[in-house]
Amino acid sequence: MRYHENQDGQRSLADKPLANLLVIRASLDKLADLLKRLKFRIFDLAYERQTGSYTRECSRRDLFEIAKMLPQIGQWNSEQFDVAKRAVCEQFGIGSRKFSDAVNVIKANREMKVLLGEETALSHLSDDNVLFVVEQWRQRHPRREGSGNPLGFDYFDPERFAEMAEKSRIAAALNQNVVEKLSSEEIADLQTIYYMGRDKVFAEHYQAVLARTAETQCRAGNPILTVNHLMEKTNFLTSLTSGVRRLGRPSLAERVSAL
Repeated sequence: MRYHENQDGQRSLADKPLANLLVIRASLDKLADLLKRLKFRIFDLAYERQTGSYTRECSRRDLFEIAKMLPQIGQWNSEQFDVAKRAVCEQFGIGSRKFSDAVNVIKANREMKVLLGEETALSHLSDDNVLFVVEQWRQRHPRREGSGNPLGFDYFDPERFAEMAEKSRIAAALNQNVVEKLSSEEIADLQTIYYMGRDKVFAEHYQAVLARTAETQCRAGNPILTVNHLMEKTNFLTSLTSGVRRLGRPSLAERVSAL
């Protein structure tokens, strides 16, 4: 061993005649896995704590599980709710008061509240304007048919340059359509939703991210650049869908995804 004597000058593990290195190695492998999982769960808890979506007894993850166990809000006056409440209290070791604290946090949370059958409107964008933007994006990115040119862009084909010029013209017109349709607040909302969906940002950070995005766009002062930055992305539809769903609008997310 590295230290064959302890701090008292006594031989280490004097009562152990044999150290089975294979057993020690296997045990350390198990311990390493447990410590790794513990480390990342601590990271998760630190990130979750920033959201404020927890109680003294229940983590954010616990609250999601509780929300799944509860019936839809319209059924809260029924026996079904009482049964679910007892099950929650028993599983999480909480009383009626702590249960009420958990429910209050759940009802104030965009993503959790969906599990209770309630949706939350976006800060600035209406459903119609979200769908309008997606329709403009779809014109710029039509569904692909066939495999296309397997060798990529043909730099020796003059027709390709004309095609590129036409696509640029169409893109500029579509960008202008969006800028004329949306206010600066709505454009900031659109960009916020996209990145929250792409980066899987917790819904609780929505307002803070939206405020920073609006400030950044105000300093930039060119909405066309912002809109083009979003409209040129091939993952815009999937990330927007994810962001809308994360922010508590699953019905709108389904309509967006259908496009």
